[in-house]
Amino acid sequence: MFNNKVVYFGVIVFTIVGLIILYFVVSDIIRQVSYINKAMSGMGEVIEIGKKSTVTGSGTSKQYSVVHYAKIRFSPSNGKQITFEHRYGLLQNHFNKGDKVKVYFDQKDPPDARVNSFLALWAGYLAILIMAISFLAGGYTVHKVFGSDIQRKQSYVKQKISNHQNASVDQTVREFLGKGRKIEAIKYIREEMNLGLDDAKKYVESIDKGMK
Repeated sequence: MFNNKVVYFGVIVFTIVGLIILYFVVSDIIRQVSYINKAMSGMGEVIEIGKKSTVTGSGTSKQYSVVHYAKIRFSPSNGKQITFEHRYGLLQNHFNKGDKVKVYFDQKDPPDARVNSFLALWAGYLAILIMAISFLAGGYTVHKVFGSDIQRKQSYVKQKISNHQNASVDQTVREFLGKGRKIEAIKYIREEMNLGLDDAKKYVESIDKGMK
């Protein structure tokens, strides 16, 4: 069963991971917006499409994946032809050879060009942003579901202890009342339950009525 430490640890881990991912993706989005604001726009042509195999890890933990790409050629204002590679990751190419595409390019660094489409510019960032929000939502969910459950159980235990203590206190009051020592019973209640004089009197009187 989960306890407070496990729940709070889970909340902290989910929240920290979510905030770290959120920080980096927001930073990248800001850089992307800055690039677009200063970039020139133009038209390019897809001259080649293909895929490359990549290997990550080593030994028995090697993982193979295929990266799809399209080579795009365009001419900036100086007339020099520039070719850059646009990668899709694991997605299938959505361009065909000979397609005309809009591009963004930096006049000072034309090879650092990018395809001007929503999917090419923002899809990756949106996916990572959703991941960050999922981690943050996971932390909140862990806190609400398991944290609330633990608090309810702790409250239940405290209530049982309180009821048990009150039963013991009530029995002592009855013993005082049985011996005709009502004033001592009131003093006892004031000390045990930290009540004012009027409240202590009412408490003792309610027990006294129950005995008659």
